[in-house]
Amino acid sequence: MAQIFSWIEKFAGYGFNRSHAVAYSLISYRLAYVKAHFPRVFHVVTSEKTTELVRLLRKDQIPVYPPDVLHGHADATLEGPGVRLGLKAVQGLTKRDVDRLIELNGQLKDVRTLQEAMEWKNKDQLKLRRLLGAGALDRMYHGDRTHAFEAVERLREEAGTHFLPDELSSLGQKKKKVKEPNWSEEEREALGTWVVHSPLTALPDIGIEPSTIEEVMNGTNGYLVVYVDDVRTFITKKQERMGVLIVDDGMTQDEVVVFPRTFAQFGRSLYAGNILLLEVHSNERDGRKQLIVERVRPLHGQALFIRLTLDRFPELEDWIQRAQGDVPVVCRFTDSKEVKQLASAFSINPNEEYVAEAKRRFGEENVVLKRIDTKMVGPETSTKS
Repeated sequence: MAQIFSWIEKFAGYGFNRSHAVAYSLISYRLAYVKAHFPRVFHVVTSEKTTELVRLLRKDQIPVYPPDVLHGHADATLEGPGVRLGLKAVQGLTKRDVDRLIELNGQLKDVRTLQEAMEWKNKDQLKLRRLLGAGALDRMYHGDRTHAFEAVERLREEAGTHFLPDELSSLGQKKKKVKEPNWSEEEREALGTWVVHSPLTALPDIGIEPSTIEEVMNGTNGYLVVYVDDVRTFITKKQERMGVLIVDDGMTQDEVVVFPRTFAQFGRSLYAGNILLLEVHSNERDGRKQLIVERVRPLHGQALFIRLTLDRFPELEDWIQRAQGDVPVVCRFTDSKEVKQLASAFSINPNEEYVAEAKRRFGEENVVLKRIDTKMVGPETSTKS
């Protein structure tokens, strides 16, 4: 008996580790097989976060569909050749909301029946807006998100005025048209990532085949088309400004470094929310690879048009100094009938807050931010200073 116990005691020193290793080897083998032959299943099962799941699916060129209130599920599911995100991915919804929406599968006709069935009040309007932004109402309105937006706005207006549209008309009041939101921003707020309305897919031909962040990291240099998530600036020992950008190429989010010389040359384009073409090269420092920016080209394709009188130009200059960026400003002077594009030093950051301030100053109808043909308007055309 003592001999048997000594064998067991000796085996205990390595027996568990060996069995553990065998079990993990078997699991790893099976997962590798699933990943190779059933990538959709693998990504859905192993990805905990929506952003991670969407990036992996895009990397494997698998279609991603938004959540759906008509036939939705709590978690991501396989659908056709792609994957449909679950209702749990919509930020702001509680577990009770998700469970109730699943119970109502196939019973909802429009946003009004949705709001009534969910017993949502005015304080729950944000939940409806998140469903709209996530694309969860798209199928309810035959894929037309604008139509869904108009339906949600009608509900909101009725809740605020207590009058129906035809009643407002009978009172001689016109319904104010609400500007359609930026769907890429709405989608990111609702899901944490883009699914349908990515700002990186609605760009003009740039004449260059861009790489991905991962490809440049594994190579030497290349071009990246990225969305700027954040900008951190630093002052060097020589009292020069440099920066680190958090950028997203649609598949990967990573940092890129902008050294002082490049920062001084392209600093106006380095702000959160901008879309840039970056020429970069990889560099290894302290055993870690990083991307270094060499040149920057903005791809937003926008211009700000302002109508004003000549005597108000100093006021415009004052506003521009606090809203510096890379979007060109085109002025129409109503008294002299001149139309001039300002010098690149007078380009602005199209931040919503800045544009809203301009509209308050010069009148909402006199300030328009819109996409343009970049060949028509550039920073080096005739200017007024």
